Amino acid sequence: MGVWKVRIKNWSNFQHFKDRRPPWIKLHREILDQRDINLLSDRSYRVLIGLWLLASEDKGLNGELPEIEDIAFRLRMEKDKIIKALKELDEFLIHDDIEMISEGCQSDDTETETETEEEIKTEKEPKSVFVLPDWINQELWDGFMAERKRQKASNSEAAIKSLVTKLSKFREEGLDPNESVANSLENSWKGVFPTKQKAGGNGKFNLSEALQNDMQRINEREMGDSSIRTLESDLSGQVG
Repeated sequence: MGVWKVRIKNWSNFQHFKDRRPPWIKLHREILDQRDINLLSDRSYRVLIGLWLLASEDKGLNGELPEIEDIAFRLRMEKDKIIKALKELDEFLIHDDIEMISEGCQSDDTETETETEEEIKTEKEPKSVFVLPDWINQELWDGFMAERKRQKASNSEAAIKSLVTKLSKFREEGLDPNESVANSLENSWKGVFPTKQKAGGNGKFNLSEALQNDMQRINEREMGDSSIRTLESDLSGQVG
């Protein structure tokens, strides 16, 4: 097992006193333009600043760092995170140990932690949402979906994709997909079927008229349902 003995590289740039340890260190403006520092992760950047401050406490004035457990405590971070940061900060350190991170400092939880982070990342990734093609009228489609739902037909993403695929084929054949949707809605069909009239023909499909007819059909259906309920109520009263 290696011996932990690590110090800050170019420590004289941060502390040039040779006989005392003042409670501060020097930070030069040039670090704002150092690419290697600015490419660090936020966590490693924070750890690096903390390491500089801890190195200022070295009684030997050589910029040596304390043990990893002490670093974790002083910086109020978990040991595993300190270890990962130290690996990223290797070029900012001078280490005289056999390995910068000895076997005794490695954690069995490091791999598990990485896997957990990947799992969390996967869980947070948004699921794909099916987008209706712009050549299908949204209002007409919403009515069709409502009718399918009333008939207890599935409106799952797979079912919708299947319907749109059929409509796309109709469109490639020169048929108006919106007319197919309107026909299905008007006839209370669960599926979509090709129309006889091609788009652009003499009997061109009138979307506005179709929507108006569909609304009228829905109103008539609602009125019919209401009349049936009234008739059933009257008959029930006569029998009583």
